[in-house]
Amino acid sequence: MVKPEIEFRTMDEDGDDTAFAPKAPEEVDQTDIAWLELPTFEPKERHLAKKRIAANVRGPARTAIDLMRTRLLRVIEENDWKRVMVTSPTPNCGKTTVAANLGFAFQRQTALRTIMMDFDLARADLGKSLGLKPTHDVADLLMGDVRPTQQMYRIKHNLAISASNGGIDSQSDILKLPETQTRINEIDEIFAPDVMLFDFPPFFSNDDAIAASNFMDCAIIVGAAGETSVSQIDKAERELSQYTDVAGIVLNKCRFVSENRGYDYPYG
Repeated sequence: MVKPEIEFRTMDEDGDDTAFAPKAPEEVDQTDIAWLELPTFEPKERHLAKKRIAANVRGPARTAIDLMRTRLLRVIEENDWKRVMVTSPTPNCGKTTVAANLGFAFQRQTALRTIMMDFDLARADLGKSLGLKPTHDVADLLMGDVRPTQQMYRIKHNLAISASNGGIDSQSDILKLPETQTRINEIDEIFAPDVMLFDFPPFFSNDDAIAASNFMDCAIIVGAAGETSVSQIDKAERELSQYTDVAGIVLNKCRFVSENRGYDYPYG
């Protein structure tokens, strides 16, 4: 009897698919199978450009995003971290855009597996940013109503997305339930990602970031140039650091920079 083969695909630095050698089923571990079972999704380049997701387009923006990715990766590797909260002091700082760009930048690291989840349940902008309209929302996954294969999508071979089709205010309290941490632990165990990015609500909008900080490893705070005050960033960093480590600050929407720098990403 001829044994079936499973083909793995990856992506090179220019975004092209390249096939790995086929593997027989006995050579494939359960983590590989879990990733293969996720339905695939291919974002439209025009939509990503409209939403300012430039991590896959060569140019100054991609260079800046790659610098963020590499610095963040070094910090989380040095501290044995995996779960990264992305938040901002106030709304409209571009935290979802930063999270999405980081997700795609990590995806181009073909040896890494990354999961990106929308934890801003009331607003749920991650799916809109990617042009993804899932049948089930993140809340359905967190409550155990659906399996990961029914809710999550895979971009290429190593980026998994958990997004919602629309925000519902009543879903926000889900992050405060113990079931949420249990579900995240299960997803972590099943897919064994190297990095998990979570797009959280603005820190001062509600208490979700504080409530879920016990199962996060670190946080990134996104501020908007010309809109977010230094005192707002300082206050967010000071209060958030009581619950989790702050890995860095991102200055977004900065218009007055050289053509080689689109973001500022200092680490303390």
